[in-house]
Amino acid sequence: GAPEEGSSCGADNACVSSDACVRALEEARVQAGARLMTQVELLASRLARVELMVGRAEQVANSMQADYHQDRFRTFPHVNSPAWLIRRITQAKPPAWMGADAAVV
Repeated sequence: GAPEEGSSCGADNACVSSDACVRALEEARVQAGARLMTQVELLASRLARVELMVGRAEQVANSMQADYHQDRFRTFPHVNSPAWLIRRITQAKPPAWMGADAAVV
């Protein structure tokens, strides 16, 4: 039932004096604090695992993107090597319509 008027008992009417109620409240506070700490540690652990999963997902995505890029642009070797493209252009013979004196030195 409900505590009597002027009583300092808790909901379970376990206290008979204010000292007992203070001890019961302190015990409840300690237990609640312990439960909260357990929950915080659990959440921190889960967060750490999620961060690891996100990092791994980024690595996999980067690897997949690189593989896709390599496969997609395989027919264009200059895409990954501008130096190759420049060398290829500068070593190319000029078209016939430009004449022999248009050669690159």
